[in-house]
Amino acid sequence: MAFVVCALGVAAIYFVVYRISKRLGMSNNTTVLVDTTYESFKERRFKVPVRQITIGSFRNVLYGCAILAILMGCMLLVFLVILILQQTGAA
Repeated sequence: MAFVVCALGVAAIYFVVYRISKRLGMSNNTTVLVDTTYESFKERRFKVPVRQITIGSFRNVLYGCAILAILMGCMLLVFLVILILQQTGAA
């Protein structure tokens, strides 16, 4: 029973994180990170200012940290629910 609850919780968390990342436009997260490498910066250093690139990558990191924090909180919540169910003997 506890395994089923844990699997459902992980699936729900994954779905929520996927929807949030789609809403924030992070589905192409890797291309954004690859775009901010030094090689691509050398190619277009006269077109794009350094500040814009660093702010973009910093915002990307912030979004990643926020989604990770939400994920950790949800997993902790699922763990606590499983613990309470085991204490009461329902699981």
